[in-house]
Amino acid sequence: MDNRNVGTLAGRTTDMLSLVLSQSDECIMLLGPDDRFSYINPAGRRHLMISPAEELSLADWLGYWPEEHSLSAAKTITDARAGRAGRAEVAYPGADGVMRWCELDAKPVSESADVAPHILLFARDVTALVGEREAERDRRAAAEREIELLDGVAREMRHRFKNQLAVISSLLRLSARHSTDVMDLTARFEQRLGALSRAQDFLAVHRGERLSAGEALQQILRASGAGDRVEVTSWPDATLNDEAVQQLALILGELQTNALKHGVLSGDEGRIILSASLEDGRLALLWVEEGGGPVTPPAQPGGGLKLLERMGSLPGAKASVEWRKDGVAVRFFVKISC
Repeated sequence: MDNRNVGTLAGRTTDMLSLVLSQSDECIMLLGPDDRFSYINPAGRRHLMISPAEELSLADWLGYWPEEHSLSAAKTITDARAGRAGRAEVAYPGADGVMRWCELDAKPVSESADVAPHILLFARDVTALVGEREAERDRRAAAEREIELLDGVAREMRHRFKNQLAVISSLLRLSARHSTDVMDLTARFEQRLGALSRAQDFLAVHRGERLSAGEALQQILRASGAGDRVEVTSWPDATLNDEAVQQLALILGELQTNALKHGVLSGDEGRIILSASLEDGRLALLWVEEGGGPVTPPAQPGGGLKLLERMGSLPGAKASVEWRKDGVAVRFFVKISC
């Protein structure tokens, strides 16, 4: 083969390679040792928005990337010049102003070890891939949060269930200790469970809210059927947790039941005045019955008094009952939320 045929074949090969590179959607560039790009395919020029004849330096190319990604782009060139393949994912401003993601691959190209290498640079749009990856990461994070939430709910449910069993067990023992027979036990226990159930219904409706003591009181009295006979005179701005709401419901339920059976609510003239105040971080409540007949303390304290002493007392604050000529005055305490 003569030199003319060799030259013709080389020219055709170069033309074919140039045609192939011009059809690629990837940006393909060749950076020389002089920090100037000796070749940029048409796709690269479109993305960089430079004309076919315009030259581009490495500094110009690095200035194309946003500041937070320019260092990553520069590192691909540094790695390639050190004989390593450089790779990075960087964002760039699209023609529509929307940031897109690009994967850069830089590889050294050298005829010999004695010649400074050219850098062959490929850049491909991976916006869809990055979006899918971020969406998958978000889905996993959401799933982990859901699992954590469900685990927390399960732990909370177990804790609440154990607490409820302890309360119910305490109510049953208290009712049994002061009941005369099975029917009396059933009546006492059902009454106390009813008060506890009403508190649970109220808490279910207001789950996750800051629960004011005044609102809890109104709901408890309204559900009792005797709330219109109870006059609330003062109520401080305070919040209650679930345990305190249950405590309040049980004590008020017991006091109202006793008032309906034996106290001022058994007739038409009596009334009850309920007030509260804040004392040393506690909610102090005063239940005063007026207009009833004389009352005297029982020889042996019954289940209601035992419940009041147990649930209406806090450390440093003991529940008490004053037996007066026209009704009882009961003072008890409930813990408030911080």
